[in-house]
Amino acid sequence: MVVYHDCTAEGPAYNLKKLRRKYMEQLARKKHRQISNYAKLMRSLCLGKEGENNYHQLIGAASFLQKDYPEEALKWAQKAAKVNPDAIACRYTLGSLHIQLGRYDDAQVVLEKILEQLSKALEEGDMTSLSSDFRDKTTVGLCYLDTCLKLATCYTKQGKYARAKSTYTHLLNNQYLAMSEQQKTLIREELEKLDETTPASAAAEKQCDVSIVLCTKDRAELLDQMLDSVEKAVQGVAYEVIVVEGDSGDNTLEILRKHNVTKIYSEAECLGPGRHSWPQLYNFGFSKASGKWGMYASDDIIFSEGSICRAVELLRQQKDEVAGGIFFYRNVYPTSQGWEQYGIDFTYGSKLLMNYGLFRMKHYREAGGLNEEYRFYCADTDLCLALYESGKQLIPLADCLITHNNVLDVRKKADADMSGRDIALCLQRWKHFVPTEIPAPRRLIWQEELRGAFELPAELKEINSGIESFWYALACFQQGLFQKAEENFIRAVKAHCDHWRVLWELAKSAGQCGNIELAEKAAEKVVKLVPAFSEAKDFLIRLNRNTQFASNRTVRENIVGLIFSKDRAMQLQATIDSFFLHCGDNGDIQLSVLYKASNQSHRRQYDKLKEKYSSISFIEEADFKKQVLAVIDKFEYVLFLVDDNLFVRDFYLADIVKSLRSNNDAIGFSLRLGGNTDYCYARNTSQGLPEFQPAGGSILKYDWTEAEFDFGYPLEVSSSVYRTKDIRAMLVEIKFDNPNMLEGLMAANVRLYSRQKSQLLCYEHSVTFCNPVNMVQSVSANRFGGVRKYSAQKLAEMFDDGFEVDVSRYSGFVPNSCHQEVELEFCKASPVIVSDGPLVSVEMVTYNADRFIRRAIDSVLAQSYQNFELVIVDDGSTDHTGEIVASYSDSRIRYTCMPHKNCASARNKVITEAKGKYLLCVDSDDFIAPDYIEKMVACAEKHPEIDYFYPAKLVLVGESGEPAGRQWEYLDFSNNKTLPAFLFEQGYAPVPNPGSLKRRLLFDKVGCYEDLDTVEDFVFLCRNALKIRFKRVEEHSAYFYRELVSGLSHKFRARDQITAMAMNEMVAIYPPELLYPKIEGITDPNLRKAEYYKYLFTTFYKHAQGYHLVRYGEYFQQYGDCYRQKLLNITELSTAAMPAGKLSG
Repeated sequence: MVVYHDCTAEGPAYNLKKLRRKYMEQLARKKHRQISNYAKLMRSLCLGKEGENNYHQLIGAASFLQKDYPEEALKWAQKAAKVNPDAIACRYTLGSLHIQLGRYDDAQVVLEKILEQLSKALEEGDMTSLSSDFRDKTTVGLCYLDTCLKLATCYTKQGKYARAKSTYTHLLNNQYLAMSEQQKTLIREELEKLDETTPASAAAEKQCDVSIVLCTKDRAELLDQMLDSVEKAVQGVAYEVIVVEGDSGDNTLEILRKHNVTKIYSEAECLGPGRHSWPQLYNFGFSKASGKWGMYASDDIIFSEGSICRAVELLRQQKDEVAGGIFFYRNVYPTSQGWEQYGIDFTYGSKLLMNYGLFRMKHYREAGGLNEEYRFYCADTDLCLALYESGKQLIPLADCLITHNNVLDVRKKADADMSGRDIALCLQRWKHFVPTEIPAPRRLIWQEELRGAFELPAELKEINSGIESFWYALACFQQGLFQKAEENFIRAVKAHCDHWRVLWELAKSAGQCGNIELAEKAAEKVVKLVPAFSEAKDFLIRLNRNTQFASNRTVRENIVGLIFSKDRAMQLQATIDSFFLHCGDNGDIQLSVLYKASNQSHRRQYDKLKEKYSSISFIEEADFKKQVLAVIDKFEYVLFLVDDNLFVRDFYLADIVKSLRSNNDAIGFSLRLGGNTDYCYARNTSQGLPEFQPAGGSILKYDWTEAEFDFGYPLEVSSSVYRTKDIRAMLVEIKFDNPNMLEGLMAANVRLYSRQKSQLLCYEHSVTFCNPVNMVQSVSANRFGGVRKYSAQKLAEMFDDGFEVDVSRYSGFVPNSCHQEVELEFCKASPVIVSDGPLVSVEMVTYNADRFIRRAIDSVLAQSYQNFELVIVDDGSTDHTGEIVASYSDSRIRYTCMPHKNCASARNKVITEAKGKYLLCVDSDDFIAPDYIEKMVACAEKHPEIDYFYPAKLVLVGESGEPAGRQWEYLDFSNNKTLPAFLFEQGYAPVPNPGSLKRRLLFDKVGCYEDLDTVEDFVFLCRNALKIRFKRVEEHSAYFYRELVSGLSHKFRARDQITAMAMNEMVAIYPPELLYPKIEGITDPNLRKAEYYKYLFTTFYKHAQGYHLVRYGEYFQQYGDCYRQKLLNITELSTAAMPAGKLSG
């Protein structure tokens, strides 16, 4: 065998001889203390100050220490490796030491590197690439032989008998090695031993299912949590964890040993010194993998229990065309909206991206692994696109969840500069295969009710690219992009992904788009394929009744809230105000009040509420049963309320409807029950909590047939949501003429639902309760407080005196019962303006406006009207804006600096912090005349019915503030029904945000701006046009608007994309006659629809061709193509007869 330290250069060899001679002298004299310390002696003799960086001395020292002090020797060998990592002598010494210390995995890595070097030299016959010690073929051959023998020993110790046998066989057949017969005999003997050992050790070589590769450095605490979760996630699956370790300074190695991780590879030893790219690290890790499935993991993730086991089970059902499955993940610290939920990202081409998941190792290898041209970003995208291009698919893995603790990712900036380069490389490599625009929506969200859809691949006979359209369509549907969803479901079906689940989702999306014919066809086919699927049958019934989709009604408008009230206007107002305060999507319900007034005084009070709540339908009681049925018949869901309800916690109607849709065995959803309601007020006794089961998020469900008291009383009219179809037949049959009789008869017939609808849904904590401080009915002897000061008459008198219940005082209150007497807290109904409090909050959003903001602030502070505050929100300026604001000492200025995001986010910050009754927008690069606020407020105070006041014109000035000689004039939209048509036709906001004065309560009613990069004011108007009452102010002073090329409106791509999406969303929000009034006179429904679709596609095409400064017409083009196809479908016209759909020039 070759002994490499004898081949070192003369200097170190001389020093070693000198050291050995002194050592022998000490040994002869039996000076054991000196013998035990000869490592120190060697340092002094061999490794002087200059020797620390002398490779030959370092490796010589390691060789000398190897026999008696291998741990000490390893340190010197590792130092040598840092000086000369490619030296064969160094690697050989490292390999020998690892074997000596029992570190066979590390030895394998090093020895395989040596063989790679030597094989290349022998095959090419060129020894010049090796060090000077290995320039002749004989020496290289001997080195190769010795390395193979050591590697075979290593494999044997690891239990990798097949590899050991292969290595020995390779030596016997190798043409470059001139071995003696004695050497060959020894090798054959080793092979015979392996043949005897292998059968007895079959269990040791059991096939590994999953290889999890992760790279880590100095994150021991996160790593410990991650490995804990792996152990709970595998549940019997054979797995291995392969770690590439970056020479951590903490207790990382101790954590790895704690979790019995043995495949640990030092990054520096295996890949050399310096920083290595993400794909380099993981490719190395996967080169050591023995599993059928691979996963690139990270040390800051947590697997859900059993998730890896479920993933393997799901993937075992798939054919070879499925290259892998993707876990749904969420970020603990979401940097964008949507990443707080479990989801899967889409990459370019609207294809699913594997951030975390399992892939077949054979497909990974066929794809060439991860592309090492990337540094940090996009390598996973590149691999996924390579798999897709080869005809493979990646599928979602239902209920396989990962939580990403991305706190360090949020903080670190070191890799940020790499992203641009990597993204550019990715786009260049794949532009031939996929579009290079980022898809929208960006994520497919995990929803339990869509489990069947996510498990679709297991039900398909074959999987092709059509399923990609299905996943993307599903994401569009989740985001309410029904038109886009319909288009992609159709693409999936045309690509032969026509399973009944795909057709069902197509039917639903078509229904939401008002495409009744397509919805019917798809639903009928579903019923034919799956006769037992009752949801499709119910869907067809609704289509035939034309209740849900008659006017392009969306899900958001398919629930009605019916409030029963008698002689309690003050309490009714509290119910309405608290509902608006806590219902996060209160704009998505039609509220109706069915009231009874026993005298003219009460009737006047209800009339006063009618004026205040113009969006609510007030119906005076006449024929109670007939009126109830008339209200609920128009809607799919009904929320019953009474006028002593008080809402105390935030909730969303969308969550309630979603839960009812996914829990068909639930009779309804109670807002008054929860884990906190352990007392029954009606019976004045405690009540046991039922056996709750989780139903998604903060929602629970339980079996009401086994529950007691309030929990066993599922049909009631004080705060529950029901499917109209479930209760209507019963309501038709029973006789009732007031709310109490209605509830009593509903409860009497509850057993009709006990078999098929035995569950009731509720929140973990109730969101409302009834405050029974008085009683106005005489039908039922209900329990109530009876305190005289709260009698209906006393409260009516207070209402006339201008008092109302202060509902904000009950926010966060936790009732212990469905009914609970609490003190009423009152406040004056009309806002009381304190002399030193602001009536107006001037909104000034700024970003890097140090050139202009001083003039803007000065113009506000110089106003003749003084009862205002100036709220300045800085969107993360990097110039001197903050310093300029800080130079003002005026107490009316409030300044907040936020991390840079966008203007919409900053505007919303102002809205939430404003103290004034009105909000006036003055941009930080504009300025106003001295009496501007005075005149705007004067107009607003004269018109309490108006929400939004805007100037009739803006005066344009140049960058330096000089008059431009032009002005922008605005149309009058006091009739807000004319606004939707203008917004859709023109594609811009005809009502200005700068200079406008808005009531603060407007945002309580319709919500804040959507968090968009630009044109948030346009989107706000598109969605709320009919909810806002406008007034153009004619008598106003000048608002000076500065024209800047660098303004936000010049984010052209984002502007065009958002504008096109908002316009398309309007088609789902508004009836056709509001967007295109010219069709009102057309009575033929087919002709009416044809004219409407023609108008839609021609309008989108007009914008696509550059109307109103559009630069990226493709965003409008796609919607135009869609509506053009709809027109072709209903008119059966040939394509040649239609205007061209493609852009010209």
